[in-house]
Amino acid sequence: MKKFFAFVLLFLGLCCLELFLRQQKEMRLLSHGEKYRNITTLSIPGNAEKFIVTHVVDGDTIEGYFEKSPQKMQNVRYLGIDTPEIAHRTSGSFQYGGKTAAHLNELLITQHDYKVFLAKDTKNTDAYDRLLRHVFLPDGTYLNSVILCAGYGKTYIQDIAIPPYVKALQSCELLAKNSLRGIWSVTASE
Repeated sequence: MKKFFAFVLLFLGLCCLELFLRQQKEMRLLSHGEKYRNITTLSIPGNAEKFIVTHVVDGDTIEGYFEKSPQKMQNVRYLGIDTPEIAHRTSGSFQYGGKTAAHLNELLITQHDYKVFLAKDTKNTDAYDRLLRHVFLPDGTYLNSVILCAGYGKTYIQDIAIPPYVKALQSCELLAKNSLRGIWSVTASE
């Protein structure tokens, strides 16, 4: 009987430790947005539209609807960034950092009650008919750049014409590379 209780106590202790470690990881991920606020905060453009997120697909794609037309679901691809795939469309393979990028994306969005602002650039949609947008949290945080500062994506700026966005994205990628964060911690050692 004593062995049983010892086993139960050990099991509960391990469960608590796992929960504690998961919360610590989430706090580290969330701190990236705060730590680099000077790079990642831009003014929300006047033409930005309020968007309600219903699902975080991965690190650079969300699904939801515009507040003004809740009946029409849309997929939105973040402009200027490319994050690792959770499961690649054709091969089904996983890439390092894909789940973490998606988790960071979801953590930041849930902190703001699933509400974001979307701003257009030069191109409206991609080959998969997803809207291409700059994504802002209600406090002005440029979400596209936060993911890069954390090291969970690479710049992909071919469809961006607005200089402050390009500069923020390139600065964040350089910062993550130089700090060997996220995906850069793996590629730097290869």
